[in-house]
Amino acid sequence: KYLPSTKEPPAQDEHHKLLGTYTYDLQQLIQREGKGFNGRLDILVGGGDAGSPLADGSNFTITADETGYYVFIAKYAGCDRVKAFTSDYDNRFEATFVSKETPKLTLSSSTKPGTVKVGEEMRDTATISGTGNSDGVVNKGAYVLFDAYNPVPGEADPSVGKLLDSDRHELTAEQIDDLNNGKQITVTSNPVNATTSGNVYWQAAIYAADGTLLATHELGIEDETTVVKGGGDISSISQKQGAVGGQMWDIITVSDDTDGDDAGNIPDGSTVQVSVYKHEGQNQETKGQLVETKTFPVDTSKLGERPGSYSFQALMDGTYPAAGTYYWVERLIGPDGGVIAEGKYGDDTERTYVQEYDTDAAKAWLSTNDAEYADKTVNTFDVLTQKYYTQWGEDDQTGSSTSVYFGATAKGTQAQFSIWREGDGNADTDVKVLDGQTMDLPKIGDRKEPYSQKLKSETFTLPEDTVAGTHYYMLRVTNTQDAANLQAIGIQSDGLVWESPKRVERESFEVVRVTSTAAEPIVTTDMPHVQETLHVDGTLGKGSAYQVETWTVGDDGNTAEKVCETDRVTLDHDVTDTDIAVTLDTPADPGTYQFRFKVWSPDNLGGDPDVTADAGTMMPDDWKQGDDYAQKV
Repeated sequence: KYLPSTKEPPAQDEHHKLLGTYTYDLQQLIQREGKGFNGRLDILVGGGDAGSPLADGSNFTITADETGYYVFIAKYAGCDRVKAFTSDYDNRFEATFVSKETPKLTLSSSTKPGTVKVGEEMRDTATISGTGNSDGVVNKGAYVLFDAYNPVPGEADPSVGKLLDSDRHELTAEQIDDLNNGKQITVTSNPVNATTSGNVYWQAAIYAADGTLLATHELGIEDETTVVKGGGDISSISQKQGAVGGQMWDIITVSDDTDGDDAGNIPDGSTVQVSVYKHEGQNQETKGQLVETKTFPVDTSKLGERPGSYSFQALMDGTYPAAGTYYWVERLIGPDGGVIAEGKYGDDTERTYVQEYDTDAAKAWLSTNDAEYADKTVNTFDVLTQKYYTQWGEDDQTGSSTSVYFGATAKGTQAQFSIWREGDGNADTDVKVLDGQTMDLPKIGDRKEPYSQKLKSETFTLPEDTVAGTHYYMLRVTNTQDAANLQAIGIQSDGLVWESPKRVERESFEVVRVTSTAAEPIVTTDMPHVQETLHVDGTLGKGSAYQVETWTVGDDGNTAEKVCETDRVTLDHDVTDTDIAVTLDTPADPGTYQFRFKVWSPDNLGGDPDVTADAGTMMPDDWKQGDDYAQKV
């Protein structure tokens, strides 16, 4: 009649009495545990000297002097790390029914099977014997309730929530008759499965029709525990080509395990731990230098219909610190912290070659490709330096063996050069002038210092519509294997490995357009001087030089003979978008004359490159900016 059925306790009356309030000092109890404290504190209320001491250090005993339900309510005020908690009045696991007689009904139960895999079904079976109440009869309406608690790694904890909640099974007339005639009966719960691993604790109880508890057992007994084991596989495909300063990534595939003794589904709450190491020459994880470890959650909803699998790109937080060879190790970890599956250090599929890329423009000053120029510098190329090993951290700890200095160019690594013109605003206003051809980067040659090699782009000829201004090279390095592997998991990518930044000084060059006009179209021989004006579009750098000549013009309209020239004038400062006035002596003889000018860049180099124009030409180690051009004096 007075079965607890509300969350809050009722007001005190003749049928409901508060027997006592007992206060415990948690800090004192934790100190009593000493070094053996593992984060879980069990408080035994009452029990005399065997119980937990109160805040004042005393012990006590609770004795029931009336029949009925006795309910314990636990209350914790909370702190900055643990929220407040108060148990419910109708929590039947906090209630004890006291009768005048020893119960004549007994219940035992056991799970079937005792061990399952994640996702597999499990059940509980209650075995009941005896005649139940004081009248010796189990009446119509009696029922059995089954509860199964969510998996936990250790001991039973009813606060974790339930997989199966109050699974009710009313006894049949036949079962009641058998029980009251001294026969043993069994009742089986509905099946349930867990999506994560751990121990599932069951509790079975039989109740009379009015809700009176007739028999149950303690929570956490061995026969009422199902061990749920997780399974799963993990594999990965590493990034094939990386760049110093580039983001590190690996492609991870997790899947439910369908074969062998360890078969099973991946538990909810599992994680993937990904580690990347800089290789030192030996195929042992302890011989690699750990660069970064990062943990990623496993989204079991993406596994689809079980057993299933899915892949994702594991983007690390850091970047590759130095050129060399790197290896990846991946681990699938269950919610209990145990390793379900892991990769092996040194696998070919887990190797990434990392290179450092630097580029240098071969020419700092070029002219526009104007048709009226008799001679012009409009051809140039860029040079890529591939550094394939750099000492980092403790790389040198294993000695100077060449196996330590290990690097390579991954298959499918390609490069494409391009030329850009700076816009009037920031880098977003820059305009691409032309793209070079895509070329395969070569394999690494000699594995000797300085652990690098140089590669020439194709020779670029500036288009005729090129305008004056600051230009620069850019380089994109890509890998076809990386592109295909990313696209296979739904990520659109061209396999970008490295892209040079915009407006890098050593990659920049000036394109200059110089034209001229005569100050006076008609002069007389008695005038001592004539003037020519040079119009500079773009920038002539400090150290550039110019010279103006006067030539006679033949009957065919072409220049015939040079009659005078100025000295070669070297600029002591940059000249940008301006006019330069030049004074020359007036020719002594009447006739038609034409001015011609020459302009030299500060490096005094001009003409076409005299190396092959094929992309991919290897350059000597002593190459420097300006080499491979004929000097023009």
